[in-house]
Amino acid sequence: MKDRGKLYHILELLLAVFVVIGIISLSLDLVSRFLEKKQDPIVVVKNDTKETTNVINVLIGGSVSLETKTPSTNYFENLTPVLSSYDVSTYLQRSMIDTQLSSSFLKQVKDSGWKKVALANRNSAKFQKTGIEKQLNAFQQEGIETFGNYLSTDEKNRIFIETINQIRVAYVSLTDRLNDVLPENELYLVEKYDDYSSYDLVAKAADLADVVIVYIDWDGGIENTPTKRQEEIAQNLAWAGASVIIGNVPNKIQPVEWIDDTLVFYSLSDMIGNHQSESILGAVTISKTTYMDKVKVELTNSRIDILGYDQGKLVLLSKYQDNETIKNKYQQIINDIMHIRDDSIGIGGIE
Repeated sequence: MKDRGKLYHILELLLAVFVVIGIISLSLDLVSRFLEKKQDPIVVVKNDTKETTNVINVLIGGSVSLETKTPSTNYFENLTPVLSSYDVSTYLQRSMIDTQLSSSFLKQVKDSGWKKVALANRNSAKFQKTGIEKQLNAFQQEGIETFGNYLSTDEKNRIFIETINQIRVAYVSLTDRLNDVLPENELYLVEKYDDYSSYDLVAKAADLADVVIVYIDWDGGIENTPTKRQEEIAQNLAWAGASVIIGNVPNKIQPVEWIDDTLVFYSLSDMIGNHQSESILGAVTISKTTYMDKVKVELTNSRIDILGYDQGKLVLLSKYQDNETIKNKYQQIINDIMHIRDDSIGIGGIE
């Protein structure tokens, strides 16, 4: 009986030892897991998203209607310092290069700093495809980008978009009339305005870009006041998503105004023509603010100046305010035409 009692006692001791070993093992495992967890790297999620704002400055001129084989004057010489300070600078070429105006004119266009040239206008079909092809080749050889005249349907269907300082800018050039008829199979040569297709074109450009700049050659009636037709087209293009609309009526200055968020210049007139007269130079600052997935594009600091001539070269008339005759003419154009619809547009400051 004593031997059996000793055996039970030994078994109890062994059981107690196993229990203690099990508890110690479990405790060591828990401690080990705790220490491993403590050694895991701490992940800190930082929100590095910042609000960013990008800005471009846009300069817009009227039309060039000069017809001469060999221009003897560097018309833009005095504007070169101005043009060099703008991210976007564009004007409308009305007279056909290499047919009505020597291609040598394009050298001063490029050297002075004009970056883009609109081409669609009432005279675009005068020399048919041959004339358009000559003109486009001349611009291409000089390295100047154009929009509004094309050599194929594929070219016409490609919207001209470039990115400047993270802002996507689309360019559209339209004409509301053609003085000459194009063959049915060559309608792609000129971007002619249509209430429906032009709306779709600008709307597509607005979907693809942050800013849409639209040039349009249209009729302006007798007075300096825009016609109902001009107003209807401007409204249609604004609804489609145009950011800036630059209208051109030959030899006529017309007002500037806002249609909601769209800046509309009804007519800047001929910057260079067969007769020297005043025209308008416009400018606007465009900013794009991005925060996370939100984007806001704004047009601010819209402003105008008046171009005139000094010794055959274009000058800003705001620099000639000490001349009483020029000063009076300047104020007359501002008060009686440019500000008649919206006097919030700035005067001067284009430099």
